[in-house]
Amino acid sequence: MNVSIFIRTYEKDIKWLNYCLQSIHKNLVGWSEIVICIPKGQEHLLSHLTSEKIVTCKSYKDDYIGQQISKLESYKYCKNELILFVDSDVIFKKGAKVNDFFDNNKPVILYDKYENVGDAICWKPITEKLFREEISYEFMRRSGQLFYKSSLENIAKHFPNLEDYAISQPYRQFSEFNIMGFYCFKNEKENYKFIDLSKETAPVTHCKQFWSWSGLLDSEEIEIKKLIG
Repeated sequence: MNVSIFIRTYEKDIKWLNYCLQSIHKNLVGWSEIVICIPKGQEHLLSHLTSEKIVTCKSYKDDYIGQQISKLESYKYCKNELILFVDSDVIFKKGAKVNDFFDNNKPVILYDKYENVGDAICWKPITEKLFREEISYEFMRRSGQLFYKSSLENIAKHFPNLEDYAISQPYRQFSEFNIMGFYCFKNEKENYKFIDLSKETAPVTHCKQFWSWSGLLDSEEIEIKKLIG
């Protein structure tokens, strides 16, 4: 199955993105397209960096929410059957394969009980309000998330006002992957391999996500170069 990599970035993440792209091209096997999405007016920042497909989205007052909305709308930009979501601060190590995100040809979605996920419980009421039911599990359990493009299209049809809903939520209390994960758990369970982390161990993926909010530290840059090889 053909896989698109979707990276939503913005001006403060460009240095991270440079290393992310290097790691994809050097170490990650099994993809056929990279789509980089950036707020309109910032696309000039990418012209010197990459020849990948670049698309623009609206510029949001809160780009934390804007990044999540862009991921939910990634089906508009990606041509392949499957979309692998990668953040700018994710680095793929030697031996990384897109197949790491599959189990028996099904995309893997990890989940855990909300009681086990600490501060991530803040996403529970927001997701429950959207789906209008109680939800016991949290679905954003690792960096690198793989979904069918059709699942994103179905979510958009099911929630036509999702952008407005996201924008109206309290600061940092909206989670696109919890919406994606629970929607697929509820409606498309046969298409994915769901792994309950309260009972099973997460499969190994050859990548590491850093914390980009504080900028790229010298020590992190040294580690990243070692990871890329």
